[in-house]
Amino acid sequence: SNKSGYIMSFALFVAAVCLLLRLGPVSGFGVSANWMDGIKTVVIDAGHGGPDGGTTGRSGTVEKDINLKIALLLRDFCDYFGVKNIMVRDSDISLHNAGARTIREKKIQDMKNRLKLTTEQSNPVYIGIHQNFYGDFVSRGAQTFYSAKNPESKVLAELIMDYLKFIDPENKRKAKLISSDNYMLKKLSCPAVIIECGFLSNPEEEMLLCAPAYQQKMAYAIAVSVF
Repeated sequence: SNKSGYIMSFALFVAAVCLLLRLGPVSGFGVSANWMDGIKTVVIDAGHGGPDGGTTGRSGTVEKDINLKIALLLRDFCDYFGVKNIMVRDSDISLHNAGARTIREKKIQDMKNRLKLTTEQSNPVYIGIHQNFYGDFVSRGAQTFYSAKNPESKVLAELIMDYLKFIDPENKRKAKLISSDNYMLKKLSCPAVIIECGFLSNPEEEMLLCAPAYQQKMAYAIAVSVF
C-alpha cells in the first residue's frame, strides 16, 4: 500500500541520515575524480538470478536473494539523493533470451545482456552486488574489486571500501584488482566495481547479511560513494 511505502521510505531516509552522521568524512571522500563529474548513470547489478542462485550459505541462504535485497536498497538511496540509476534486475529473473535451453546457454546470454544493458546507458558507472564463500567458517568481511580497463574504477573501489570498513571496523581487506576471467569487468571500459558484501560461509556474517538493518547500512555505504 501507499502508506506502507511511505513508512519504508521514511525508515530508509532515517537510516541514511543516521549512518551518514556515524560515518563522517573518510579518507578519499570528496576527491575530484572524473567519474564523479557530470551526470552519471549508476548501473546496479544484483548478481545471479532465476535458475542461477549463486553460492549458498551454511544455513541455506541463497546469494541471489541477498544480492537483490541490497541492490533494491541501493536503488532507493540513489533515488532519494537524486543519483540517476538503473537496475539490471529488480526481481528473481535471469536475463537470458527466450530461446536459451541449457543452463550454460542461459548463463552466457544472461551475462551478455547485462553487459549490453550497461553499455547502453549514458556515462555508466557499474556496481555489481555479490556475496562471497570460502571453504572455512572464519573468513569474513566485505571486499571491493575493480576493473583494470578504467583507472577510475580503482578510485571508486577504494572509496566504497573505506565506507564499508565503518560498518565492520575489524575488516582489514583492501580494494583489489579483479582477475582477468571476470566477464563483466573484463569487458566494461566504464568505471566498474564488484562488491562482495560478505561471506555466506561464515555463519555469523550470514546472519548479518540476512538482517534488514545490516542490508540498509551496506547499501548506504555503497550509495554514498557515488554521490
